[in-house]
Amino acid sequence: MIPKGNQRGGGRQLATHLLNQFDNGQVEVADLRGSVAQDLHGAFHEWFAQSKATKCRKYLYSLSVNPDLAKYDLSREQYLDLIARTERSLKLVGQPRAVVFHTKTGREHCHTVWSRIDPGAGKAVHMDHDRFKLQAVVREFARDHGLPLPPGMEKKGSNKDKESNYQEKQQQERSGISKEERMAAITAVWQEHNKNPHTFVKALEEKGYRLARGDSGRYVVVDHAGEVHSLYRQIEGMKSKDIKQFLGADYPPGKLHDVETARAAAQQGRNEHDARKEDAGKPRQTVRETREELARHHEERRSQLDLKRAELGKRIETERQALTDLHTAEKDGVLAARAAKQPRGMLAFLSRITGIQAYITARHSRQDAAREKAHRGEHEALERRHGRERHEMERRYASLAAIEARERQSLEIALKRQEFQRAREIPAGGRQIKPEFDRAAQGLDIRSGEGDSRAARKGQAARDFAAAQAGKPPVTKGDLQRAFERAKDPEHKPASEQQEHTGEADPEKPEQARKTKADLEKRQREQEPSPRDRDPGDRDR
Repeated sequence: MIPKGNQRGGGRQLATHLLNQFDNGQVEVADLRGSVAQDLHGAFHEWFAQSKATKCRKYLYSLSVNPDLAKYDLSREQYLDLIARTERSLKLVGQPRAVVFHTKTGREHCHTVWSRIDPGAGKAVHMDHDRFKLQAVVREFARDHGLPLPPGMEKKGSNKDKESNYQEKQQQERSGISKEERMAAITAVWQEHNKNPHTFVKALEEKGYRLARGDSGRYVVVDHAGEVHSLYRQIEGMKSKDIKQFLGADYPPGKLHDVETARAAAQQGRNEHDARKEDAGKPRQTVRETREELARHHEERRSQLDLKRAELGKRIETERQALTDLHTAEKDGVLAARAAKQPRGMLAFLSRITGIQAYITARHSRQDAAREKAHRGEHEALERRHGRERHEMERRYASLAAIEARERQSLEIALKRQEFQRAREIPAGGRQIKPEFDRAAQGLDIRSGEGDSRAARKGQAARDFAAAQAGKPPVTKGDLQRAFERAKDPEHKPASEQQEHTGEADPEKPEQARKTKADLEKRQREQEPSPRDRDPGDRDR
C-alpha cells in the first residue's frame, strides 16, 4: 500500500473520473462534508468558487489508497483511520472533504479529496513535504495494525523503484502493452539481430514496431496503437549515438517515414488484419453488444434523473398552486372579516358624514398594499428557490453528460486495447513469413540510391560462388518469386512449380518469344536513320 497524494486543480475533471463506473466498477460516495451540494461536481465547484478569493490554483488535495489484496485487505474502519491520521499529519482537520470507494473486479480502493481553502482565514492550507509525511503515516499505520510495509518503504528515502510516469501509464492504457513488455521485446530483437540493420528492422516490424523519424530527427518506433517510443530508450544499455552508428548508413533519418505516416501504416495494418480474420463478425458483434450495454446503463441512470426532474416539476407546480391558494384564502378572509364589521343603518350614515368611513377605507388600502407586497415577496422567494433547484438539476444533467462521455471514451480505449492485444499475435504486416522465403532472402542486400545495383550484383555473385562451393544451387530471382507466391498463398502452387512437377512445357511459348524478338529487331532497324541522314558532326565524333 503506497499512498499517492498530490495537490491539484481541475475539480470537474476529477469528479468525472471518480464517478466513472466503466473504469472504476462500483462507485460509492461514502462521505461528503463542507458543501451545500450533495454531489461531487457541485461540491468541487463550491470549493473552486472559494479558491477564487485567494491566489491558490491547486485548491484540492487528492489521496489514493490502494492496498495489495494478495497480502491483506482493509476494512472501512481501517480506511477511515488512515484518512484521519493523514488529516492530522497534513493539517487538514475540519477541512471540507469527499471520500469515494471504488470496487473493481473484487478489489476495493479509496480516494479522498480535501479542499485546501480555509474560508475563515481566507487562504489555503500550506502543504510542505507531504510525501514524506504520507510515508510516515503509512509506517505508523502498518505498525499499529500489524500490516507488512510495501517494498521500498522499510527505510526512509529508499523508494527508488522505476515506476512508469503518467504518460507511460496512459500509453499502456491505450495499447495494452506495458513498458517492461515493450522493452523486453525490442531488446530481444536487438540481441538477436544486432549485426544486420535490415534484419533488425524487419524483425521489429514482425514484432509490431515500425521504425520512423521523430520530431527531433532521432530514431523512434511506432507500435500497433500508434504510440511513439524512442528507440534507444527501449534497448537496455544502448545510447543514441550507438543507434545512429548502427542504422545511419542503411536507414538515415532523412529517408525514413515521419511519425504520422508510420501511424497511418499501423492503422492500415490493423484494418487489414481485422478484415482477414475468419471470425471478424464475432468481435464486431461483441463490440456492438458492449456499446449497447453501456448505452442501456446510461439510459437507466438518466431515467432515474429524469424521474427526479419530473418529481421536481410536479413539486414546483404544487408549491406554486399552494402559495397562490394561500394568498387567495388570506384575501378572502380579510374581505369576509371586513364585510362582517361593515356598519349598517344609522351607524353607516354617521360614519360617512363624519369621515370615519374614509379613514377606514384608507387604512384598508394601506393594509392591502402591504399584503400584496408581502405576497409578491413570497412569490419571488419561491421563484428564486425554484430557479436554484432547476439550475441544480440542469447542472446535474451536465455532470451526468460529462460522466457518460468519459465512460464512452473509456469503452473505446478498452476496445482498442483488446484489438491491439489481438494484433500482437501476428506480425505487423498481417502475414506470417514462411521459412522458405526467409531462406531464399537470407543475405540479400537491400539498398537504395546510386551505385546500389553494382554492389547488389557483386554481393549476389559472391553468394552464388559460395553456394556453388557448398554444392548448393545459387539463389535466383525465380526462387524468390516462387517463395513469395508460396508465402502469399500456401495452397496455390506457382506456375513454374506446376510445370516442374508435370515435366511438360508449353511448346508454343518459345516460338512466340522468338517471333516477338524478331519483330522488335525489325522495328528497331526501320526506325534507325541511314548514314547519309546523320549530322556531319556525329560522323566526325
